[in-house]
This record gives sequence, C-alpha cells and structure tokens, in this order.
Amino acid sequence: MKNLISIVAVFSIILLSGCATNDNVTKPDDGLISIIGIAEETKDGFYVDKYVLTHEEIEKYDKNYKSDDFAQKNLVIKGKIKEVEDDCVSDSGEIVQCRPGKTLFIYDIESIQIGGI
Repeated sequence: MKNLISIVAVFSIILLSGCATNDNVTKPDDGLISIIGIAEETKDGFYVDKYVLTHEEIEKYDKNYKSDDFAQKNLVIKGKIKEVEDDCVSDSGEIVQCRPGKTLFIYDIESIQIGGI
C-alpha cells in the first residue's frame, strides 16, 4: 500500500509540474501565437508579458488606434513573433537608446482583444 501511495504521489508531482509553467503564450498550428498580458508602456509601444508590441504594428492592425486604449489593460494578441538582437551601438559607433540583448517583437497582428478572455 505504501508503494502505491508513493507511485501516485510521484505521478501527481510530475503532472502538476508540467502544468505549473505559465508562459502566457499559446502556439496554434497556423503559425500565429496568442499572447496574454498587461500592456506596460515603453518608448515605442508596449511590453505585453515579455514581448514588445510597437505603435507601428498596432497602427497596421487598427488605423484608429490611440495608445490610451491599450495602456495598463489586459490584452490578448494573436500574431507572429520575431526575435531581434540589438547591441546598442549605431553604425557610426556611438551608443544609442535601445533594448540590449534579444527582444521578442509581435508583428503581423491578426487580432487584439482588450480585457482578456
């Protein structure tokens, strides 16, 4: 009986640890992903979870976009992700304002839902 309880406990821990990862991203088969998160303002758009959603990409999706519509709101965004690495140095060699390292950008937006699911 002790062995049975131990086996059930181990399987329960394995099952729960698999469910514990929370990336706020779903990846359907159509190449688009859904991102869920609060829109935190940045210099050229918003951070949504660990992704950057630029004003430019939002305007491609919605010509009537106003940044106040999104700021500090829960968003569900369906689109594509590209990873960009910036070394924070311009072509002339001077240091510029940037996001050092790898940044994940949202683009080709199919939908933006305000207020979550």
